[in-house]
Formats: sequence, structure tokens, C-alpha cells
Amino acid sequence: MKVRWDDRDAKTAYANVCGAAIAPEEITLRFGMKQGEDAARREVMVALSHSVVLNPMTAKRLALILEQATAQYTFREPSAPPAAPRAPIQRLMEGLPAQARLPLERVARLGCGYVLSGSFKMHRRSLTGQRYLMTINKARIGAGADAKVLELCRALQMPELLLEALAERLEPANYVHFGFEQGDRGSVYKAYVEYWTTWREELEVKRRSEAFVGGYGYKWDPAGEGRSALTRYTCHPLLPLEAMVARVAGVCSGAASTKPVELARGLLEAAARRIPSEKMLYLEADEEGNPRRSFDINLLGAKLLLCELHSLWMAMCEHYEVEPQQFHAFFTPIRNELFSHIQGGVDRDGRDFVTIYYGAEEH
Repeated sequence: MKVRWDDRDAKTAYANVCGAAIAPEEITLRFGMKQGEDAARREVMVALSHSVVLNPMTAKRLALILEQATAQYTFREPSAPPAAPRAPIQRLMEGLPAQARLPLERVARLGCGYVLSGSFKMHRRSLTGQRYLMTINKARIGAGADAKVLELCRALQMPELLLEALAERLEPANYVHFGFEQGDRGSVYKAYVEYWTTWREELEVKRRSEAFVGGYGYKWDPAGEGRSALTRYTCHPLLPLEAMVARVAGVCSGAASTKPVELARGLLEAAARRIPSEKMLYLEADEEGNPRRSFDINLLGAKLLLCELHSLWMAMCEHYEVEPQQFHAFFTPIRNELFSHIQGGVDRDGRDFVTIYYGAEEH
């Protein structure tokens, strides 16, 4: 008989580990995401997401369906020419409105190359995925780099007061970042200066262990609504994992929920299975004149894929009351991108939020 699927209550989950358990008159299938390995114990850690109980006849029918499906997938002849080089974030951002693409286009005109990252942000009943960040090695801009950066900022209609503040701090910067965010109150352009050379230079050669100012962020409304902000980022290097969690808890002490702390711990623990805590970079951000406080933890060195952390993203959706179907429509095209860093805390309106950065496309 023809099967008609009612998918109104369906839930989507991604799995890269599966297993089966047998009991009288039933077979249980288990699905989850690999979280890491313990080489000493010869164990693989898996976050179980779903258990599905089948009777033996249904399980046998499933085995036949899977055999047919995998055969078609494995031996299907390609029907199209080889795809262009992978650049999913670039393609996603090129689909944004013209105003949103302007920083992307202006940076590309510099001709020095850049690294493109995407991000998605959640707060209560809100998911924002129209966000990107470009990283430029200032030395690659060449002669007159500072003047070219300031000219680009003027083209993006940076307010004069922010432009003056940026000019004062631009010369010693090693990296410059430009970005865009579509928020619930309009769009925002962003520019950052970063005083960071390389991991080895900062932590092994300079042996920096005390807190220091890692950079500044400049954010403004290109529509000229007068909204702008100057953010200072303080780096706290070489923190143990528990010390990072404690600092996150302090940053989020004014929030109505501890969810950002729980998510940060989950990501730190997942990363710690692959890299030591001294390879994780912890920063805190503050702004004058408003209650915004946030943390930012760079975990790119762990090389975790977004899909490997699916259970944490589902916990985010549940807490922030974001529909899973809405999230997966955004998540599916980027699920195999590298997780980069987590940002979270309390925003200017006193709401707790979490932002996830992903990808590192070189252009």
C-alpha cells in the first residue's frame, strides 16, 4: 500500500554513530553524534540523541530499504559536471540584500584576500542567521594600509566619532575585521581591530599569561539612526577549563538564565577531548554606557564540525523557544562547517543570548 507521511510532528536529527540492541521481540536502534575519543581506554564518546524501538519484522524491512538506498547512492552515476570549489558561506551571503553585501564587496575590492566566517545568534524566540565576519591580515593590504581601512569605513558610513576612535587605535593592529548583522532592530555594520600576532608568538614566545586588551569593536547603523557602540575585548590567556566556566558564570550573573553557561561548558568539554585548554582563547567584552557584557571563546583548534554538536544546538533551540524546523532550514546547508567560537552573555536590553560562529573560508 502507498504510504502517506504526516510530518507535522516530525523531528530532524543528524547522526554519525549508530548501534543496535536486541531484546525479546524487539530491536532498538540508537543514533547519536560522536563527541570525541579516549585513546587510553579505547572508547568513543557518543551523545545519544534518539532510540527507536522496532519489532523484528519492521527491522528486517528497514534493513532491506537501507540496502536498496545505499546501493543507489553508492553506484549512482554523476549526472552533473564537477561542482565549483566549496564556498557555502560566500554563497549564503551573496543571497543577502544589497546593503548587507556592501562590506563584503568593499573588502573584496582591497584585493588582499580575507577569511569569511558566518554566525547565528539566538535570544528568546529569535534566530538570526544573516551575519558574517571577514578577517584581513593588515600586512597584506600593502602600502597605505591604515588609510585604505579608514577610507573603507567612510564608504560604509561609519559615524565620525567612531572613525576618530578607530584611527587612534589602528596603527598597531595586526588584523582588521569587517562584518554585518541583521538584528531585530535593523542592520548593523561592524569593524574590529585586533592586536594579536600568532598563537606561538603570544603564548610561547612572549609568554603572556596576564589579561590584556586584545582589540576593539566598532558597530553602527548604516541607516544613520544614531545607534553605535564601541566595545573593548579583554583577553584572558591560558585559563584552565573550569576557570573559563567560572568567568562565563560571572559574565552571565545578571542574566535571567544560566543557559549560556551550560552551553559554554558543553562546547568546552567537547573541545577538550581534542585540544588542551591552553589552546582555547577566552575573551570578555564590555561597552561603556550600557549593560552589555559578553564572553567569547575561540575553539577553532578543536576542528569540530557543527553537525557533531547537534545536541547542543537543539538545547539552544529548546531554551530560546526556536522551532526546530526553522533552525534546521538554516542549519542543513552549513552542518558540515567547522565550529569556530561561541559568544554569549547579556545584551544591551538585559536579555541573555548566544552566538555561534562557524567556517573559515579563505578568499
